[in-house]
Amino acid sequence: MSLPVLVAIVVLGIALSVAAVHFTGGSKAATLANPDQALHRFAEDFRMKWRKQSA
Repeated sequence: MSLPVLVAIVVLGIALSVAAVHFTGGSKAATLANPDQALHRFAEDFRMKWRKQSA
């Protein structure tokens, strides 16, 4: 396989991955009602990340 074809395949794959995340809502900003809700969401995310690291 030639280098230009390989580069085209990789670029197309990256572009499709970015587009899939964008169109499924991955790039949408979170809407939080108030600072307490933001703190609660942060605590949920941090606990899940911490559990995965300590396991």
